[in-house]
Amino acid sequence: MLYVNPMTGPQGVSMDRFASAGDREELALKEMEHFFGYMLLREMRKTVPVDGLFPQTPAMRMYEDLMDDMMAAQWAETGQMGLADKLAEQLRLGELQHTVRAGMQGGQPLKALETSADKHVERGEA
Repeated sequence: MLYVNPMTGPQGVSMDRFASAGDREELALKEMEHFFGYMLLREMRKTVPVDGLFPQTPAMRMYEDLMDDMMAAQWAETGQMGLADKLAEQLRLGELQHTVRAGMQGGQPLKALETSADKHVERGEA
């Protein structure tokens, strides 16, 4: 049910070569959250028994798929699930680990990675 135009994002963000890497990353993370939410709702719906007052028709399945897609889109847009934030955090941690490993292999001091808390401890301000 998800449709991503390769030339433009679903929110109207141009994905040309001039779009910043941060915009493309944010859009990709939101799309991942949207897809995860859609799949979550779809799999949850499969656990509900279909026998009952209303029979399961192709039209009803299509309506439910569209509803699940729109609900997942709203979750992703508002960030209610928080998946995009957690993925972005994990990406930043991976970049930091890569920087640390590269610095350790090169024998260079890792001054750029010092935090303000480290500086206060060195001065005895802890």
